[in-house]
Amino acid sequence: MTKRTTIIGLVLGILTLFGCQNDPPESMESTTFVAKQITIDELENQLILLQNGKTEYDFFGITSNGIDCIYFMKEGDQYQIEFEAMNKEQVPYFNVLKDYGKKINVETIEKTYGNQPNFNALRKAQVLRFEINGDIQKVADIGKQIQSEIFENNDLTKYEVVP
Repeated sequence: MTKRTTIIGLVLGILTLFGCQNDPPESMESTTFVAKQITIDELENQLILLQNGKTEYDFFGITSNGIDCIYFMKEGDQYQIEFEAMNKEQVPYFNVLKDYGKKINVETIEKTYGNQPNFNALRKAQVLRFEINGDIQKVADIGKQIQSEIFENNDLTKYEVVP
């Protein structure tokens, strides 16, 4: 495991606590936290920020409800999309997304960052990686399709950007 993979795993674990989950921990209920919000039409602009090093990490996620959380990863000049099943409600989408990858001719890889899901203490959270190896336009188009076709979101859906 590389240092980068370890860092990404740690950050994704932190995001699980604060970003892509349905209910905030009790200790955060009284804390006011406002994440940046975008619509799907603003996804390309967010990817440009990622490309230009204007994001906190070399990836970010978008979610409207904690279940539809997908991450956009920058690797050199190429981009990938990942989905991590951290909540029980996300598990059914794992295979749906895997089948969707086949439908759009994008290789998918199953992996884990070792994060603990919120529903099974004996397993590590599954990650499905879309090996897009594409530019901003291609990854934005696929991200939009996933949100629309799989999660049934629309152009008016507001997404929190995490982290």
